[in-house]
Amino acid sequence: MAVQQHEQPGGTDGQDQETAAVQMLFRGGLKGRFSTEFCTLQSAVDALECCLQAGDSDSAREQAGLLLAEMNRSIGRLERLAENTADLAMAGRVAALEPFATEEMRHYLADFCACANEELALRGASARVVLLQQPDGELVWVKTSLSTVDSLLANLLSNSLRTDLAAQITLTLTPDRCQEYSDGALWPAAACGVLCGGAPAPELAANGSTGLLLICQYANSLGWTLEVPEPQAGGKTVVRFRLPPCQVCENDLVFRSSRHARTPRAARLRMELDGTLA
Repeated sequence: MAVQQHEQPGGTDGQDQETAAVQMLFRGGLKGRFSTEFCTLQSAVDALECCLQAGDSDSAREQAGLLLAEMNRSIGRLERLAENTADLAMAGRVAALEPFATEEMRHYLADFCACANEELALRGASARVVLLQQPDGELVWVKTSLSTVDSLLANLLSNSLRTDLAAQITLTLTPDRCQEYSDGALWPAAACGVLCGGAPAPELAANGSTGLLLICQYANSLGWTLEVPEPQAGGKTVVRFRLPPCQVCENDLVFRSSRHARTPRAARLRMELDGTLA
């Protein structure tokens, strides 16, 4: 039986308090992550200065190269955190600021898989993303923001790669208008609880446990219902997004998703992977 994500804020005082508590944890997690990365980067800068002052020896140059590589990795992680912070600031306002367009999700997801696999291959990662097509092959239309969907899937992907760099990830569109994500693993109960609306433990948030909270924010801003079905014995976790109904008129029958510029999508994936695979 699927456990649905909590309702969107705006109901009872208890819901408002819970939402505020989650946002505070989210803020604390981001602050903790930024603090850690800036500390690491500053330490590398200080060590590099000492290395340069040590002279022009081979060992000094080698050490300087290692320090520069670590600084670049920290910069990549900081860029990813900055993107996440911007996403958080936009949560709940996407529809107002960026009118949703009618998009066809099968073509979009096929393009996302191809783009993700290209980026993974460039990094020598064995993980792959596959779209499982349903036998009927019907088109699935939805009014949405593809840039927000890009961010949602990129965060899910990085979450899987942090656990398994060889994850074989599947995306599925079901006949009842659900978009499903699975990396073939059984997720911890705490992670599933966060996706179903529960706040993460404060100590986890303090260490930067923000990815799953971002996924909830994306789903809410898109108007998608997020569900995590209870896995069967020995099964795997499936994250399910129930897409809202969409009435398509004749003018909408354009494969907008195939025209959606791949460059921003590749950049978003690249930033997420740089921060994860560094």
